[in-house]
Amino acid sequence: MKILLLRLSSMGDIILTQSVVAELRQLYPQAQIHYCSKSQYADLVKMLDDELVFVPYGKTLGWHLLLLKEQYDIMIDLHGKFSTWLIRCIVHARRKATYSKQRRLRKSIVNKTTDTAIESTVRLYYSALDKLFKNASYLHKPLLHPKLSFRESSCDGLPERMDGKKLIAIFVGAAHPTKTYPIQLYRELLSILGDRYQVWLLGDNQDREPASILAREFSASHNLCGRFGFAELAQVVAQTDLVISGDTGPMHMAAALGKKQIAIFGGTHPKLGFAPLNESAKILCANLPCQPCSLHGLERCPLKHFRCMLDISPQRIVESIEELIGR
Repeated sequence: MKILLLRLSSMGDIILTQSVVAELRQLYPQAQIHYCSKSQYADLVKMLDDELVFVPYGKTLGWHLLLLKEQYDIMIDLHGKFSTWLIRCIVHARRKATYSKQRRLRKSIVNKTTDTAIESTVRLYYSALDKLFKNASYLHKPLLHPKLSFRESSCDGLPERMDGKKLIAIFVGAAHPTKTYPIQLYRELLSILGDRYQVWLLGDNQDREPASILAREFSASHNLCGRFGFAELAQVVAQTDLVISGDTGPMHMAAALGKKQIAIFGGTHPKLGFAPLNESAKILCANLPCQPCSLHGLERCPLKHFRCMLDISPQRIVESIEELIGR
């Protein structure tokens, strides 16, 4: 049995496909499962299953012709875009399925023309399995296995753990401003926390500047933005007691690692199907009539008030922290 999974990006979406990988592994324990994604996600894909064969995606004709030589029994498209449609058309497989993206429903949710909510993106992914099998169980929540691709030396130089202090990771940024908790509110949050907790500020290179501002002002905070790849980041997050983030890829990483977490939703909304699948998650959402204003986030608040984030006070986050990990 040879299976090809297609999901080209991005961080959170790939993590959520782990449920499908686990289901396929249960259905076909001896199967060879290939996973096609962009090359920058290789380490992330390796954490989904220790026997996955990573297939780096290429746009060239030569790459497609090379993949044409492969013979698959099953091909599952978990992306549903033109690039993966082209692969489905070219590559041979006895059985093929594409997941139902529910584009119209998500558009209706954003446009406020329906009260229907999407249970989970994982459940949407399972729609592809429903087309192929009658016994897809939907029992698997996404789980990451960071040791599968971890290189220990790459995490050298982490700040020492402070004795007696719980460790909080804060992902200060997001791909879009309407999904980003404002820096001035993070400043207020850290001011209230004082030195009761140790804080690691995480994110990519674009988050270094705001994180450096916070780290300079608060001695218990450490700026670690831009230092880690996916495998190393998962190992760093695994060491923490609590993770705070917006509706981002790291939110799904924390959930897949089973961490206690606070997920802050601004311009998006859990009803779009992106809530963390984690019993230890506390979701903070203002639930304004204007939410969600978009599916993936915008550059600015369409109504120019940004209350979806501003109405989530630092004190409310502090209360959630104390509820999850104590004072």
